[in-house]
Amino acid sequence: MYVDLAYAGPYAHTDAYAFSPEHGSVEHIVSPRDGFWFGELEGAADVYFFRKGKWSFVHAVD
Repeated sequence: MYVDLAYAGPYAHTDAYAFSPEHGSVEHIVSPRDGFWFGELEGAADVYFFRKGKWSFVHAVD
């Protein structure tokens, strides 16, 4: 497992499979602020950003 800095900017759901909404997930995001990556080494990762008073994430790597 790892946590790393995610720079501000655009992020989109991975093309590896179809988007399936769940609490806090979004299909794409453009963040003006930095966030963080959370994932598994050599595996899946989500990118999290705090916006509008709550955490949102994109499953960007599979």
